[in-house]
Amino acid sequence: MSNNVAKVTGEVIWFDETKGYGFLEVEGREDNLFVHKRQLNESGIQVLKKGHRVRCQVGQPPAKYRKTPNDTCAVSIELA
Repeated sequence: MSNNVAKVTGEVIWFDETKGYGFLEVEGREDNLFVHKRQLNESGIQVLKKGHRVRCQVGQPPAKYRKTPNDTCAVSIELA
């Protein structure tokens, strides 16, 4: 992901450590943003809890995880 991509701010609404994924409510978006533990590991974050504020870029998940060609997910996550 290039460095000139804008970051969005959101809040964790749900994250299941056992399943390894969850969702963010992002300011300015109608739909929730999927977040996978792989993106957390790449960002050095150990765990997300409901209510955590985060900043991230919006990208596409690997093809094998997409349900539709337009699916998006959180990448380059940092705690806000």
